[in-house]
Amino acid sequence: MYGRRAENCAKNRRFDDAIECHRKAVSHFSEALKLQTNAIVQESLQLQRKYHLKQVDWLLVKKQQYDRYLRALDYQRRKNPEFLAQQIEKMDKYNELQVAIYHNLDDTDGLLEALGRNIATTTNNNNNSPALGVANASGPGTKTVHDLIALNHSLHILIQRMSQNVDEYATENEELREKLRYYEREKEAGSSDGAKGLDAESSASAGKGGGQSGGTEKHTPGLMHDNLSTLAPLEMPVFDLSDFDNH
Repeated sequence: MYGRRAENCAKNRRFDDAIECHRKAVSHFSEALKLQTNAIVQESLQLQRKYHLKQVDWLLVKKQQYDRYLRALDYQRRKNPEFLAQQIEKMDKYNELQVAIYHNLDDTDGLLEALGRNIATTTNNNNNSPALGVANASGPGTKTVHDLIALNHSLHILIQRMSQNVDEYATENEELREKLRYYEREKEAGSSDGAKGLDAESSASAGKGGGQSGGTEKHTPGLMHDNLSTLAPLEMPVFDLSDFDNH
């Protein structure tokens, strides 16, 4: 019950309620483990308890991501509403959204590189200025920029992995859809052939004696799958090629 309630809460982005439901489920599994002595039952309960604990950690991450998303959305609405409108238009289609993400990453790379060059230039100017004294080339500003660049590269790797997973899931989903359509066509064809077979049998039984026409009607559904079997074989014409021998 708590597991189903947690799923519904998570779908509606009520993360706190979903986390609380999973924690209650964990508590109930812990109590159930005290009452069971069967090793197989205990293993099953432990696995289910472990699943709900992982769901709690996952929902905490999802909640943080959603909070960051809301803060970023509010910032864009206040600072750059036109750019936000363009981004929202691309969110409906995966390919365009993916391209937008990569463009933003490229822009971030460019800004971080420009910031690193500015800090390096400022550091050199300070080193050459007697009034400012000797500055530390590896100061906190430079270290922060290097950390940001490292995190941005890590973000590139994670987004690439995520993109690959999404592509694999999309391919698998399309394969499953194709299989489902195939099975539906087979089911419809089977029910249609069964109905025609019943009609042919009823027509044959109404013939009183099972004449030739009744037998023909009984085999009609089979012929519908291979219409070429009722046609006569093709006959190739005979050509006179004696005139071409001289040439």
